[in-house]
Amino acid sequence: QAEGLTITWLQDEEPLKEAGPTLTRDPKKLTAESSFKCNISNRVSFEISQTVKKTCPVPEQPATKLLFGFDFWTMVGILAGGGGLVLLLIIVTIVLCTRARRRRYNQLKAEGRGELEMAWSNQQQQQQQQQYQPARHGDPGKSLAL
Repeated sequence: QAEGLTITWLQDEEPLKEAGPTLTRDPKKLTAESSFKCNISNRVSFEISQTVKKTCPVPEQPATKLLFGFDFWTMVGILAGGGGLVLLLIIVTIVLCTRARRRRYNQLKAEGRGELEMAWSNQQQQQQQQQYQPARHGDPGKSLAL
């Protein structure tokens, strides 16, 4: 830089704090209408450059991936939640079926035991009745036991 020269910058006709031969800006913070000028001056004179418009493109946000018309990560969340719900329903169904089957098994087991007890009880009653029944008159096979 030559001795005695002052370099200042203008953005949209407003002076910037930066000074020096180069100006660096973040393109994301600029608008399409942003314009720049350079003012070079010394003790005797000054010169302002022509207006320069922003020429570097602003990087666009990466395109969001779509899945069935929705944002990819939104769909991942929906599908994961739906899958979890289906898994929960399957587990609940299995547990309920197992409990119902066990209850039915225990019920049949109890009924079977009851039938055996009833059959045993009936057999005892018949034996007792046969022991205490008096022989009938006229029955050739039965005699009176005293």
